[in-house]
Amino acid sequence: MLDKSEIRRHRLGNLLQSILLILIMGMLMGYIALLLAGEWFALCVIGMVILVYLTTPALALSFVTRLYRCRPLDHDEAPALYQVLRLLSTRAGLEKMPRLYYMPSQMENAFTLGSRQDAVIVVSHGLFSRLTLEELAGVVAHEISHVANNDIKVMSFADITGRITRFLALAGCLLLLINLPFYVYANQVLPWWPILVLIFAPILADLSQLALSRVREFNADLGAAILLGTPTPLVAALVKLDERGASVYERWGLASRDPKNPSVLRSHPETKKRIERLLSLSPRHPLFVHSPLTDIARQSLSLDTKVFFQPDKPKWHRSGMWY
Repeated sequence: MLDKSEIRRHRLGNLLQSILLILIMGMLMGYIALLLAGEWFALCVIGMVILVYLTTPALALSFVTRLYRCRPLDHDEAPALYQVLRLLSTRAGLEKMPRLYYMPSQMENAFTLGSRQDAVIVVSHGLFSRLTLEELAGVVAHEISHVANNDIKVMSFADITGRITRFLALAGCLLLLINLPFYVYANQVLPWWPILVLIFAPILADLSQLALSRVREFNADLGAAILLGTPTPLVAALVKLDERGASVYERWGLASRDPKNPSVLRSHPETKKRIERLLSLSPRHPLFVHSPLTDIARQSLSLDTKVFFQPDKPKWHRSGMWY
């Protein structure tokens, strides 16, 4: 049985951290806009961000699925996995069950696209061939938690805010360079504080966005454990994939070519920290215990790989994407 006090503590911590990071990003963007053109411009920028966030749809499913050469996974190809998906979607309170897509890549990867009302969960060939059904259920539960928590929208807002912050900071630096001769000619002292803000704002925005991503990943791990009634399936999947040196949750393929990045530069927490947090939810239980999905997991993962594309080895694109 999960430790309810630990669940409440983690939930509250994740919520407060998310709110704080979003406020930091929003205030940073607003302050730079204020420096550039005053209060009205700052209000207009904030209003524009909110408008874009509310009116712009999520990243087109067709674009991402074409990029990764994904295709829909039929129910007949993986009936047991669909049974798991249906059960978890009901527990998460989703009105519409997410669709499953298959990605013909040997890289162990899974990610979510779309919105709460129309979500797609993409699972790679590497995960299908590497994980058991119960371990795969842990991965799917993690993705469903992202859908239920509207994490795609949250990270979309963070991305929009970060992009505008970087653009405004660049515009401010260019204006400063253009006006620098006039300051020198007029023998005026440059205001160093605004200059430092313009220089370091993009870095702070990026670090805040990465930190927010890590918090939402921790929250999705917590949600997966709650949906499954135990952290065991997700822990088992993380342990197995960590032994292989792979990260199952490097969403969008934004993984560094050097796996030894500092933790502050990662979009996802270190696997060890994920496992420690998951195990803290049921500290009195051994690692492998009975899961509510055990009966389903005993069924074979009837996946006819012959009908799939030939899986590719992981490749790195100059844009920074792994696929």
